[in-house]
Amino acid sequence: MVIDYSPIFLLLTVVCFLFLLGQIAFYLLAFSRLSLYKSKEQGKSVITRRAVSVIICAKDEADNLEAFLPLICQQDYPLFEVIVVDDSSIDETAEVLKHFQAIYPVLKAISTAGMHRDMQGKKFALTLGIESCSYDQILLTDADCRPKSNLWIEEMIEELQSPKSIVLGYGAYHKQPTLLNKLIRYETLMTAVQYFSFALHGFPYMGVGRNLAYKKELFLAADGFQRHGHMSSGDDDLFISEVATADNTAIRITPRSHTVSQVNDTWKAWFRQKRRHLSTATSYDEQIQLLLGIFSATHMFSWLSFLLLMIGSNLHQSLPTLMAIRWLLMFVVLFPIARRLEETDLLWLLPLLDFLFFIYLTVMAPFLIFRKDRQW
Repeated sequence: MVIDYSPIFLLLTVVCFLFLLGQIAFYLLAFSRLSLYKSKEQGKSVITRRAVSVIICAKDEADNLEAFLPLICQQDYPLFEVIVVDDSSIDETAEVLKHFQAIYPVLKAISTAGMHRDMQGKKFALTLGIESCSYDQILLTDADCRPKSNLWIEEMIEELQSPKSIVLGYGAYHKQPTLLNKLIRYETLMTAVQYFSFALHGFPYMGVGRNLAYKKELFLAADGFQRHGHMSSGDDDLFISEVATADNTAIRITPRSHTVSQVNDTWKAWFRQKRRHLSTATSYDEQIQLLLGIFSATHMFSWLSFLLLMIGSNLHQSLPTLMAIRWLLMFVVLFPIARRLEETDLLWLLPLLDFLFFIYLTVMAPFLIFRKDRQW
């Protein structure tokens, strides 16, 4: 093979080389701490057995509540309540909640029907649930989520001790044998790697409402979601970005602390979900936006320049070697993380999913960020 040393291909070669090194630097410097991180051992002390309010917002979620609500009401924890806020559902949600209230004394139901709404998305319903809860320790999840164990509450609340007033958990997706499912789960894994890692480095910027704990006093002191109540998303990431600090934020990644959600089974549904979620990214702290932007840019442009050089038959032999080193390092760093998050099956398809993640970042992300969706 004859290498074309024209300026354009020399530039592409240098760009590819530098951005691959940038990716390697991210995995070594930013993500390796999470790879080596170990959660503290779960204790049985009195301090970890404080009363907890689990809050779920539900809009037309009768089927999911029927399937998963008992798993939450049956948690092995001595003192907790489960508050489900029925956000003006038009299905059988109210009937399902009434049925389960007769079975589980810990369950309370609230309805937003007929109330004046002054916030978008589910923020009004969530605010109502938080203001109505009896306890200061709040644990959030969604109606389509199930805890992976009956010790989910205890595992998440274990970290909610002074000076920690926020605990970021992992919200997994149900595994299916489809390429879309693997891409969704890989994107979820990579998002978690970033927000967990940055939290460990003292830059917490988001959590996921599928599995998130914080103190009620923190919510009230921050005036809840008032600063971004006009946006449909942000009840998890924008709120955490606003109130989280290096000192008050902990992470919990033990397998028994996870929740598992139902996954979108069509590309269109996933696109709509990501469009809604990522619409808040431009509201993050500028430093966080810069770090996330650098990580995404190094990923996108290393792949783009690599493909252009390969298509033009001008790929210097050092670049495939460097790409292979990057994949090897990714596997080494991600494997301990994926093992604790129970996602190791994804890493056997790492080159393919890494390429699809590049497609996701370069083609989908710009549309997702700049489009608005006011529904939830």
